[in-house]
Amino acid sequence: MGRIFFLLAVWMSFVSANAFAHFAVEGTLEDIETFVREVKQAREKSRVVDELVRKIDAFQRENKSFTMAIKVGRSISPMIAGGDSQIIWLNKENSALNTNLGFIEMHLTKLEYAIDLDDVEKFPAFQQDPATGSYRLPEGVPPWAISREAILAHELAELFDAYRNSYDYSRNHAAAVEVENEVRREFGQPGSRGESEDVSLTLSDGSTITGVSIDIGARHRVFIETRGERNVVKIHYDP
Repeated sequence: MGRIFFLLAVWMSFVSANAFAHFAVEGTLEDIETFVREVKQAREKSRVVDELVRKIDAFQRENKSFTMAIKVGRSISPMIAGGDSQIIWLNKENSALNTNLGFIEMHLTKLEYAIDLDDVEKFPAFQQDPATGSYRLPEGVPPWAISREAILAHELAELFDAYRNSYDYSRNHAAAVEVENEVRREFGQPGSRGESEDVSLTLSDGSTITGVSIDIGARHRVFIETRGERNVVKIHYDP
């Protein structure tokens, strides 16, 4: 099936008949359905994510010319980002792409923003304990890990801040990290997401991997191994 463009002005409900969200989503029908399902599930679990989407929706209603556009797909190649007069290719030398891992890019001249579903799905999602109703990460994943819900909140918050206040990576990213840490606190996760940097890492077997290292508080580190055009390969905990 070819790529299609959906303006979700059909007022698709992610949670209830009274909770709508306006997104212009480009991608195959399967990828769009996957993205909508991921956002819906995150909203059902997280009050922070739900309030963020409601805030986007309220802003959309108050500003009729505002439409948040998102391109979704798998193994999405780097796109371009720029202002009114300058176009910047996103590549390994671009700090915004480096910090963003390559699975979120912007093209603000077209109001376009890309989310790689393959990369998002590498992050563990919270699971509900049927006995207690509480949420926890899958067995074997440390309780301080970066969750899929936090990553989705980060991406939506960063995009929203860029559209609402104009593209300024440092500010957009800082706003997104703040929301991501709100999600962490909501689920009772220890530590806060800190700074990230591109590094190479030598494993115990002598092999070397490259990716992004993110501090979680002062004690832990998440290392996101990437390959090629910043595709996420594996997430390592305290490597």
